[in-house]
Formats: sequence, structure tokens, C-alpha cells
Amino acid sequence: MLGTGFYGLNLPSIGWRVPDSVKKILAAVAVALFYKFVREAVFAFYYKSTPCFSIIPGELWSKLHNPLSYYFLFIIPFAIPIFEELFYRGFVYKVLEEKTGWKGAVIVSACLFSIFHTEKLISINFEIFLKGLIFGLLRKWDGSIWSSVAAHSTGNLLLSWFSFRA
Repeated sequence: MLGTGFYGLNLPSIGWRVPDSVKKILAAVAVALFYKFVREAVFAFYYKSTPCFSIIPGELWSKLHNPLSYYFLFIIPFAIPIFEELFYRGFVYKVLEEKTGWKGAVIVSACLFSIFHTEKLISINFEIFLKGLIFGLLRKWDGSIWSSVAAHSTGNLLLSWFSFRA
């Protein structure tokens, strides 16, 4: 990976190793699901509406004749989280952890994650930042990137595969 040799890092040191426990992966999935439902409840309260807990298949499933649908149904939920977590919670986290400690690594990697997920680089999307914090804490808790990959994939899968309606 670009930069790992320059910083004297290898893949296991940035979290690319066999997970310690499947239970940690499943716990990360549960965290992502819990976050999604709490988010829906908070938004419903804020906008004075009904929480959107009725999950139905998303529109993309009816458009499988369009090759772009496969990108949203499979690449976004599964492939992209692996690369993003390898970069943000792997490489960036490890370099920052050595310089600032784990708390600084979690916060700064979440900030960078949110900046590059917004349309305007000077604005920070709070929700993406919050997800970045959660992914960073999962990385710290697990010691590898796989819990954060599982949570990230779960969130992307929910957005890509389902519609949440009242």
C-alpha cells in the first residue's frame, strides 16, 4: 500500500489481519444497526415525523437491467468500505496513533473521513464525522480494521439495498 513502506508500516500493523473473534464482527454489525435506528428516531423527533422503521427493498432491485445498479448494490456496500477502512482506520489511524495517541487518531481520522465524504471540502458533515468516530472506536476496540469494515459495510448495505419509509 502506498506510504506504508515510507512510514515503516506493514499490513498487520495497520489492522489488516485475521479478526480475533467473529463475535466482535457481529457486535460491530449490531452497532451499525443500532446507529441506523437511533438516527431514524432522532431525525423523526427533530422533524416531528414518524420514524422510518418500515424496511422495504430499494428501487435499485427493480432496475437490474442497468449495469450501474450493480455498482450500488454490490461495490458500494462491500468493496468500498474495505478500501476506505484500510486507508482511514488502517494507515491514517496508525500513523496518527503513533504521533497523537489513539484518541487523536480516532478524532482526526474521523474528521478526514467526513471531509472527503462531503461535496465542499471546507464543510464537515456531522453525521459522517459521527460514523467516522464510531468506526475509529471499533478499530481501537478490535485492534484490526474488520469491525469497522463490518459496521461500514452494514451502513452502506442498508442505504443501497433498502428504503426506509414510515
